[in-house]
Amino acid sequence: MEKFTAVFEQDGNWWIGWVEELPGANTQGRTLDEARENLKEAVRLVIDANRELAHRETEGKRRLWELLDEQIAQAEERVWEQDPTIQAEIREARAAYQTGDYVTIDEYAATPTESWHSAKPLARVSSERN
Repeated sequence: MEKFTAVFEQDGNWWIGWVEELPGANTQGRTLDEARENLKEAVRLVIDANRELAHRETEGKRRLWELLDEQIAQAEERVWEQDPTIQAEIREARAAYQTGDYVTIDEYAATPTESWHSAKPLARVSSERN
């Protein structure tokens, strides 16, 4: 899920809070911690209400639901966490990256086809070396 910016302001003995990116997500609490917890709940409620409204407004119409990129990445990570083969590949890639034993995307692309099988692991993090 996208990260939101919470803003808190003390007003007398109360703390009020709102989310800059999500109109309608606001709350109050007697303590800052209470306001934080209340704001998390307010965000969930606003998102749920917006989702319900969207469903009602598009009912009976042709719809296509797509996951956002971050949600897709999180779903993939959950799968990866359960796949021992992928976990081994991730460990190998991290080890290669930490020792500098890798090629950048640009270096990999410039590698002749016949030597791809012997190329060092591909760094997926950057196209430039640090």
